[in-house]
Order: sequence, then C-alpha cells, then structure tokens
Amino acid sequence: MSCCIKIAKRRILSRNQVINHHYTILKKMKKTTLFCVFATILAIGLASCEDSVRTSALTIDEQSQATVTAQLYAELDKTKLGLEKAPDGTVVFVSVNYNQLNPAAGAGSWMDTLYVQDGKVEANVPVASGGSIVTFIPDEFVASQIQPYGSNLEVIEKIFRVAAPQNMAGVRPGQSRIIEIAYADADFVNHVEKVEISFKGKAILADHFEDADTLVHIPQGTNIALYTADWAVNTTIGSEGQFSASIPKDEAITVEFISKKTITEIQLPDSIVTVKNLNYKYEIVTPTYSTSTPVTQDLNFGGGILWE
Repeated sequence: MSCCIKIAKRRILSRNQVINHHYTILKKMKKTTLFCVFATILAIGLASCEDSVRTSALTIDEQSQATVTAQLYAELDKTKLGLEKAPDGTVVFVSVNYNQLNPAAGAGSWMDTLYVQDGKVEANVPVASGGSIVTFIPDEFVASQIQPYGSNLEVIEKIFRVAAPQNMAGVRPGQSRIIEIAYADADFVNHVEKVEISFKGKAILADHFEDADTLVHIPQGTNIALYTADWAVNTTIGSEGQFSASIPKDEAITVEFISKKTITEIQLPDSIVTVKNLNYKYEIVTPTYSTSTPVTQDLNFGGGILWE
C-alpha cells in the first residue's frame, strides 16, 4: 500500500513538470513572435525611407550647378559717400525650389546657409539647363550707424533689413552670376532723439496806461511747462527769465506758465483807480530744433490770457 502511494506521488510530480515545461515553451514562442513582428515593421519603414531617398535622387538633379555671388551693402557711415559692406558674419539664406529643377518634383527646396565675408556670400547651387531662379534671403542685423557731420548724435543704433527675398532669374549650369543687395535701415520704435536748448522768456506782467506793452523777464522761481502731444517736462525759471530743457528733436514745443499780472483800471467820470493782481496764463509754441545749440533762444509770451 505504501508503495502505491509513493508511485502516485511520483506521477503527480511528473505532470507538474510537464505543465511547467509547456508554459516555458509558450512564453519563448510569444517573445519570438513579437520580435519578428517588430523586425518586420522596422524593415518596411527602412525600405520606405530608402525608396524615398532613391526617388528624390532620381527626380532632383543636384549635379548641374552654377556659382552665385551676392554683394551686400548697408549705409553704416553717413560721413562717407556710398554704401559700406555688410558686416562679416551676417547670415544669408540661399535656395532653389525643387520645381525649378524638375517640374515633377513637387514642393520643397534646396537650401544653404551662408555667412558674409568681406561684404559678400558665394555658393554653388543646383540649376536646370533651361535656367532656374535662385533666391537670397538676407537676415536682419543691428549696428551703430555713424551720423552726418553736425548731427545731434554721433551714432544711432539701427536695424538693417531687406524687405523681400531677392531673386536671381535664369541661372544656368556653369554660369557665374552676381547680384547686389542693399539693406534699408530703421530706428527702433522706442528711439527718441533730444536736443539741449536754453531759453530766455519775457512777458507783459503789468497793464498800465503808460507801460501796457512793456516786456519784462519772467519772475525767477516761476514754474514753467514744456510739452507736446506725447511728451512733457516741468522746470523752474532762473535769473533774468532763463531756463533750459532737453526737448524732442525736430518737434515744435508748447511752453506755458501762469503768473500774476497787475491790472490798473480807471473808472470814469470820477477817475477812480483800481489795481488788481490777477492770474494770467502765458503760452507760446517754439520753432523746431534739429541740433543742440549754446545760443540762448528768446521767447516772447506777450500779454497772456486771464486764467481765473
């Protein structure tokens, strides 16, 4: 009896081993299947890329080339005649559309990035025998532009740009072609140029019979305002009606102040004399100034208007 039990146990153990063995085989088969599927997908993708490369090589002939040169200029120094060479290192993109090389090629373009050296860039570009359009796109750059003699500022930082792509048409294999490109300069939007001006102001501060039109210096210590539509500053009158300000270049400035004015009135028929000190506003618009000047500018504010 004990012998039979031992045999039964051995048979049960053998079945477990068989089950485990089969399970291990199935796991290995599953991993192998997944690997084969992944390898097949990868092979298809590589074959597709290779076919695409082969197609591009067949439809786009980059062996027929021409040499193109772009000379680039900008006005960097306004004390010299003519334009200066664009700075070294300035980026220029050059391109040829694929349909310029083969009408069946579809969208896309051949492109290269060039860097200015000694005012020019040069490249060998693919072109068709019937002639192709080569496009240059100069990148923008920032530089300090030297201003003309007598200007308010010696240099002004400017943006230099070419508004649109520059095309060189009808370029054929074996040719050497040259295009000249000039940059336009522009101020930064926050650029404001000012000039230093000194003024001496006079006004009629009394209205008497005998001296109604007498101009006198604006009293020392009087607050005076200078302004335009989008700028303003306040300052104080010094001795003999003098004051100075840094004002926008080439703009007419409104200048105003309020001061007491002595008004003498005689009431007839009794000839009663009445003296009043009233607030008057005085205002004037200056000429425009393009440069700073050490010469004091006289301002005549006249008799003003009643301001109370």
